[in-house]
Amino acid sequence: MKQFAALALLLIILISFSCNSVTEKSKESSNPAGDLQSENDPFKAEDKLHEIILNLPEVKAKTNELRKINPDIRLVTMIQGYPEAQSPYYIVEFAEMQETHKVNIYWFYVHEKTFDIYLNDLVSDEIIPIESYRLKQKKSDL
Repeated sequence: MKQFAALALLLIILISFSCNSVTEKSKESSNPAGDLQSENDPFKAEDKLHEIILNLPEVKAKTNELRKINPDIRLVTMIQGYPEAQSPYYIVEFAEMQETHKVNIYWFYVHEKTFDIYLNDLVSDEIIPIESYRLKQKKSDL
């Protein structure tokens, strides 16, 4: 009888662990966009943010432009702010690192849920969608 109770207890424990692992996998698979708020890997959000910013056409163009001048230039993305109640954005800086200081190139704001990208428009001092920024750039290039 004791062996039967021990076997039943072992079976319950195994089923319990197996259900937990299925639940964890379904949480991961319900996140197809690579959500920045990953509970399983705190660094995943930061890696994703860096990837998003480094793949922007503006960042690629500026990187190419600066590397033509100085192939050894140190360009970095740094997460400078995280979403809070009053601001739903990750704040990511793209900058050049020098020996004594850094030179800011862009401030990006990435929405925590939609991953939409915004910039700080220095003229209006507002955070605007990157598409609006691009339109303003095209108009000023004319």
